[in-house]
Amino acid sequence: MPRKTIFFIGLLIVAGVLYFKDDIETVASGFRVKAVDYQPPAKTVWLDQNVSAERLRWFYHADQGTRTFLIPNEWFMALEQPTLWPLFTAAPKLSETDYLGRFGFIPDTVIPGKPDALPIGFAPSGPMVDANGAPWRNPHSKADMNGVGLTCSACHTGSLSYRGTEIVIDGGPANTNLFEFQKSVGVSLLLTRFWPGRFARFADEILGKEASVEERMALRGQLDLVLQQYAKINALESKVAANSVEEGYARLDALNRIGNQVFAIDL
Repeated sequence: MPRKTIFFIGLLIVAGVLYFKDDIETVASGFRVKAVDYQPPAKTVWLDQNVSAERLRWFYHADQGTRTFLIPNEWFMALEQPTLWPLFTAAPKLSETDYLGRFGFIPDTVIPGKPDALPIGFAPSGPMVDANGAPWRNPHSKADMNGVGLTCSACHTGSLSYRGTEIVIDGGPANTNLFEFQKSVGVSLLLTRFWPGRFARFADEILGKEASVEERMALRGQLDLVLQQYAKINALESKVAANSVEEGYARLDALNRIGNQVFAIDL
């Protein structure tokens, strides 16, 4: 290709970027997840509130009927973090403790030597249904897919750090940012659907490498249905954004979230 042609194409690209700069920034901001840095504590202690560690473990993960992220627990554990790096290999898991810690979720190490796979407040549950109300099943094994959601303890377990020691306070206010974390789940799902290589890895983990093309297409259909749900929720939230207060760390409008789910989405 002649140098003049290359130079001309380069100028067109630069001009296009400058002309659509605001639009590009708006789109990019929709995919940008804002989360603080997280440094795992050297030591974690629980205040003695006359409740056994086993009882606390039960409370932290007891299913209360929520399906906060609209996806099965099996999907949640298989999703990769919403990052484009590394380009051609798997990104770290979305469910990694250190990543969830960036959104304020507290690792569950209440039983010494037996950490739970998920932070305080995450509750895997039983079989769930999809957005159409049908049983959600694995397209390959036909087994029921199980739900996952947050419990009361996600919002009502606080912590503070002092000289490298994290002190967990049951009943204290949480310092989580559910708004940004749900955004990270949505972006992760979107990348799983469209970013090269991600869906193949996701399908291998959910279905197994021996799954047929038809079963993989069925899984893709389930993923599309979830993305439609996320788009619907985003449209509803955008519609009332002018009269809302944006959630953030230590601010969660739980009652309005429940009301929106029951009276808008579910209806």
